[in-house]
Amino acid sequence: LTRWMPLSKDFDESKKVISDVLDLCSSSSPDISSTSLEAMQKSVIRNHILPRVKKALQSSKWDPVLDCEHGLNLYEMILDATQKVLPHKQLSQANMDNKNSVLLSEDALEEDGSDACSMIKDLIMFEVIYPKIRHTLSQWTPKITNNQKGEIINDPPHSWIIPWLPHLDYKRMLENLLPDVKRKIKSSINAASKKYGTNQSMYLFKWALDFMMNWRGIFEQKILQSITSECLTPRLGRYLSSVSVPTNNNISQDALDIVISFYNEGILTEREVLSLLEGEILSNFASSLHEGLTSGDLHPSQAAERYASLKRRLILPKNTRYVSKRADDNSSSEYLLLQDFNVCRIFYGCLLMIKAASERDNDSLDDLEPPLRQSVNYKTVQARRAKEDRLREEAEMMKGRVDDVNNAMKTHVSVHGKGGATFKEVVEDFASHNGVMFFPKTGPSCFKDGKRIFMFGSSQIYLDANVVFVSDGDIWRPVSLEELLVH
Repeated sequence: LTRWMPLSKDFDESKKVISDVLDLCSSSSPDISSTSLEAMQKSVIRNHILPRVKKALQSSKWDPVLDCEHGLNLYEMILDATQKVLPHKQLSQANMDNKNSVLLSEDALEEDGSDACSMIKDLIMFEVIYPKIRHTLSQWTPKITNNQKGEIINDPPHSWIIPWLPHLDYKRMLENLLPDVKRKIKSSINAASKKYGTNQSMYLFKWALDFMMNWRGIFEQKILQSITSECLTPRLGRYLSSVSVPTNNNISQDALDIVISFYNEGILTEREVLSLLEGEILSNFASSLHEGLTSGDLHPSQAAERYASLKRRLILPKNTRYVSKRADDNSSSEYLLLQDFNVCRIFYGCLLMIKAASERDNDSLDDLEPPLRQSVNYKTVQARRAKEDRLREEAEMMKGRVDDVNNAMKTHVSVHGKGGATFKEVVEDFASHNGVMFFPKTGPSCFKDGKRIFMFGSSQIYLDANVVFVSDGDIWRPVSLEELLVH
């Protein structure tokens, strides 16, 4: 063992060395009992083999990132060799209750027959490998690269952490490691987003989808969705708004496909995928269709072809143009879109436009004019959908349709049940009743004297002491709701 180099790449030689050393114990005496043999082998492992392995992995010669596979093979080789000569023994019930939450003392191991595998996990994994992986992760920063495998980030965490997962599920190691992993995933996506400009957005989205898919099944779905929401959804929205949807070009098809893929893989929420498609795709499509039919630049037959093309690409799956084979799968994007009222409303409105144009019914066509493109985007749609979901939940709670378990999990209580509506809700309901968009303004100038600025249609307003103040250039003046409506 003095000449044995644990980090040698000749694993066959290392296996032979360990096997010969352990076999040597059985030949030390022809009459040795099984109990004595096991105690001797355990002593050799603890006092001679493991210290050398521990020292090698603690040294700078082992890099968890560059030498992940090498360290993993060494660790698994030690485990395998130990299991062959020292059978696993059950711990006593007292220590069995604690073995997953506390580090057992050596006395406890001795009392319970000294589970050799637990000994190796404690001395090598828990004391050496896990601390080194966690320290390396804390120091790791994303570095942009380009290689033939399509990777953007050099040495991504999944390439050197996921191989250790079967062994990290011990004494809460994985649970303590995942928060750091989550932060590194976000920093990696943000670094890649800064590197790749608008004209490379599709490349970024495809990489990000594959990058996050490595952690599916390890993180809860809602965590991956929160990362997508924070790091990718805003850029998805900007990209979709720049895509020419009515034409049948490859760019628009790829844009639709990537959004659907994010949802189908479970890392984009229902509300976000619907908001992106409604706010950036369908609303723009309806506006473009109406403009073309009104001006006469678009013949009703051409409009019908564009309508059918978009519907096939969004609602009908690729394997058929007629009936969805996944119609009974309520997790599919086709099912989600078919069941959404607002999506179906827009498609139906487009049909009515085409019908009115073909019948030369200009009055009906004018009545079907969609909202201005500038007033609709995925953020406004998402805000509206969030409010609709909240009101729907409140209505269900009032009607007693939410069971006791869900009620216990709800922390939101409607303000209507505590003394009436707030003035903001009055303005919000007034805007909704009159078909005007109402949402918080975003950006650096979104406050006035500490008051949040809201967009009421195209007007900027803020609320103070149940009074609406509207912006007229550099002047803010109080107005009534009726005056605000015609502002």
